[in-house]
Amino acid sequence: MSIKKDMQKLVVAGLANLDEELAREEPVARSSGSIPSTSTMLAYDEHATAMKRENEELKAGLGKARPLALDLLDDSPDHIGEIEPERVAALQSNLEQNPQANPILVRAKADGRFEILAGRHRVQAFQNLGRASIDAVIREATDDEALRMVVYDNYLAPSLTDYEKYAGLSLIRTKRGLTYEALTAESGVKNVGKLFAFERLPAEGQEIIKATPAKFGANLFANLAPLADQYPERVVDALRLIAEGKLGQDSAVKFVKSPPSPLAEARVQAAPSSRTPREWVMAGDQRYAGYIVRGREVQIEFKDEAATQAFAAEMKALLTRFAKKSQKP
Repeated sequence: MSIKKDMQKLVVAGLANLDEELAREEPVARSSGSIPSTSTMLAYDEHATAMKRENEELKAGLGKARPLALDLLDDSPDHIGEIEPERVAALQSNLEQNPQANPILVRAKADGRFEILAGRHRVQAFQNLGRASIDAVIREATDDEALRMVVYDNYLAPSLTDYEKYAGLSLIRTKRGLTYEALTAESGVKNVGKLFAFERLPAEGQEIIKATPAKFGANLFANLAPLADQYPERVVDALRLIAEGKLGQDSAVKFVKSPPSPLAEARVQAAPSSRTPREWVMAGDQRYAGYIVRGREVQIEFKDEAATQAFAAEMKALLTRFAKKSQKP
């Protein structure tokens, strides 16, 4: 019996017993097998509709903030540098009293979890506060795009050291096979050559820098790299003394080139560290101002000139208030 006659018969029967009728008929030869039952076709249709609706909802959610459970978030393997406790503390203090202003950025993983592309300090602050979820934007990104988002986003962080900047750019260069010229063009970083001079330093010296990266800059890498082959031990000694706060970066080249003097070496080794750690005041997850207290002096450095001028306008009133408090009754 043809398919047309079958369907005519079913229509006449009012579809009352479609499954029973089809079960009594011989299957019609088709490339994919017999005609499925009505219940099966309805189930397929409902499933397809549900999948289409879910897909549309997921696409509609891309680029828009939505709450995600914290226990579904994983840090990106491409993040450079450690979580900074002072940034987390500042964010935690703010988010404890105020709503989240900026969502984090994530991408979906194959296992149903999410990789953090930007905002890991906010995630840590939320975890410390005992929150269950955080607002996040889900971004479609390939591995290559995710790598660039993570590294270049972190590169702009004011607290990132030159070594950490090198490490991030080196990761991109290695994974993507870029030349220095291509990396410079893509990143917009002007001192790529100075940063990558780190690779020409002795291995022992590199480990010293990795242990205390905040004490070393790209200019030092570039200045010491040409001397590493001729004076490897002196370069390592200079880096060690800088790490200990006994030698300034601007004196490193002279130290390396000068013939070692037992008396001078003894004086340098015995000299106490003159470096005073800078305390930072945070504005959200950004550094607003840093200050150093040396004896009777306080040195303050602001993030920009506008902030400096604003503080200067208030400083006289602040000092006057403290002066009045200091007066004896």
